[in-house]
Amino acid sequence: MPVMLVEDTNWTEVHVTGYDVSLIHDIIERILTVAPDQDGEYPPFFQPGYPYFLRGLTPFVVQELFRYGVHTEWHQRPRQQNNYSPREVTFGRPLQDWVVDEMLKHRYGVIDIATRFGKSFVYLQWYFRAGRPRTLVFAPTADIAGQMREDWRTVTDEPIGMVAATVQKEHDWQNITICIENSLCEGKGGGIKPEVIPYLEACEARIRDECHKAGDRQALIYQYMPNCIWSWGSSATPLVGKDYKDYGLIGWHGPKRVEVTAASAAAHGIIAPVNAVWLPFFHHGELPTENFDDKYKSSIVQNRERNLMIAWLARQLSETGKQGLIFVNYAEQGQRIANDIPGCYVVASKLISQKEADHIKKLFNAGEVQVVCCTKKWREGVTFQCDFAINAEAMQADHVTVQKLGRGLIPKQDGRPFIWIDIDDYGVKMLRRWADKRRDCLENEGWAQTTFMDDRAFSTALRSGQL
Repeated sequence: MPVMLVEDTNWTEVHVTGYDVSLIHDIIERILTVAPDQDGEYPPFFQPGYPYFLRGLTPFVVQELFRYGVHTEWHQRPRQQNNYSPREVTFGRPLQDWVVDEMLKHRYGVIDIATRFGKSFVYLQWYFRAGRPRTLVFAPTADIAGQMREDWRTVTDEPIGMVAATVQKEHDWQNITICIENSLCEGKGGGIKPEVIPYLEACEARIRDECHKAGDRQALIYQYMPNCIWSWGSSATPLVGKDYKDYGLIGWHGPKRVEVTAASAAAHGIIAPVNAVWLPFFHHGELPTENFDDKYKSSIVQNRERNLMIAWLARQLSETGKQGLIFVNYAEQGQRIANDIPGCYVVASKLISQKEADHIKKLFNAGEVQVVCCTKKWREGVTFQCDFAINAEAMQADHVTVQKLGRGLIPKQDGRPFIWIDIDDYGVKMLRRWADKRRDCLENEGWAQTTFMDDRAFSTALRSGQL
């Protein structure tokens, strides 16, 4: 073949024999160049004179070269795994073993599976069935890392390592280890700690949990892993809709191999189904300013009519015996809304301590508190037995919408759906676009959506048992 692509652990080398080398390099550069946006130009993922690119982009390059009429031969450089044997797995939820089956067909890739699906148990199942390779799992926060370790300890006696300074001072390296990437580096902006390099070099597999949050140090760390045969990224929303960031994610971890929507997970009883509801709110006018904070605070945080509407929705729901959360972006908005809801608490880092937040959570899960306004503090890594959530903050990010939805997706014994209420903001262009983004996110997850045109229609549906 005139063009041979040879995969290594992090890079794919380009070898050209039957074509003009500069021509092939120019084509690959064209294929792997992301168009600039308002933030300026991006460097290409391939540059002539440097005959290699990120390994995960190989399937895409092969496909695009074929469209140019260029024939390629695709090889993977062989790697010797440690001599472990696969192990039978006796734990897990429905569909999890299918996800692992799909992963075992490839050396690398991205898995897109619904929140609350049990991604951490998927990682552990894969680890055993792949033959127990020396594996490093990157967790986004110390809290999630600690929770993952405790979850794994319920299903295996195998030692679980931890490299996370805020959870465990001393590094604990085992055959499978959970890691916070900052704990591998010397301070902010520093290089890799010399003492961890031997462990990185020994790793045969890496898995990045919540891969949409991949940090700036990802590239630095991966280049110290020259023997890493497998590379996986996992998230409920892995691709963020920005070409350069998405190409970087795919480059390190590969194309999407597995996708399980939230609706599919609900059909198998893994998570609760969602009843998504929209109510319109008409703004009197848009503040004539280009300053984001001023516009957002005026239209959302300090908008008395909108906050009163949200408080009314929460009272209507709690009067029917339902418990729920109200998501806000600023503690100030949470306080404004809570003033009109009897017995409502506000959970925000600026207002209360972690001990107080834990106490409120305990009261909420015991049914002694019906409504809590919460900020980013309760978006992820926490579990609530709640019936509804109101998205009061009006932001756009898909992964944040999925995180907030996940707070109430524990299946109910009677099969009742989780009620998700969002606000359709009209009259402010920015808020209108963001509402459409959230609507698209719910559609991608497979949830049906209903719009009530006024408060009376919503109240009637609630009282009649339609919600």
